[in-house]
Amino acid sequence: VCVRHASEILTTARLVGNATTVDISYGDGSTHVAHVSGRDRTTDLVLVTLDGTIDISAAHLADHGPAAGAQVWVVAGKDPGTTAPWMSSGMLSSTNATLALDGGPVTSGLLQTDAVASSSANGGALVDANGSVTGIVLGRLGNDGTTYAVPLATALSVAEQLRTKGAAQH
Repeated sequence: VCVRHASEILTTARLVGNATTVDISYGDGSTHVAHVSGRDRTTDLVLVTLDGTIDISAAHLADHGPAAGAQVWVVAGKDPGTTAPWMSSGMLSSTNATLALDGGPVTSGLLQTDAVASSSANGGALVDANGSVTGIVLGRLGNDGTTYAVPLATALSVAEQLRTKGAAQH
């Protein structure tokens, strides 16, 4: 999810692994190299930065977080073998879910929804009824198929800390 016009993208660290650079693919088939600016183990977010000469628009970001019971959509890239972006709708069941990510630290304050997330949804956008990004999707985690996302305010705070300090404090 592009969070800063023409330069910064937030996604999940699981997608990036230990890479220091990643290829960002666009809908038109072109790719551009982005540099990993920092990782946050607690939220499983990674900030990648594109070369300043590349012009992509930032996503429309929500002004406030959603309420439990709100309709949300998981929006992601294309699944292998498909031609359209992946999308699923559901209800936001919690705005303060707690989860231990991949045996790592316990993370609280997560968004929880019953919207189904495909494997391509990891690092995608959780979108509200206005079409605004309200969270960064971590994916379907656990045995119950629940989809979790980092709230946008938390994700933007982590991104700012990764940009300025190289690490996030929680």
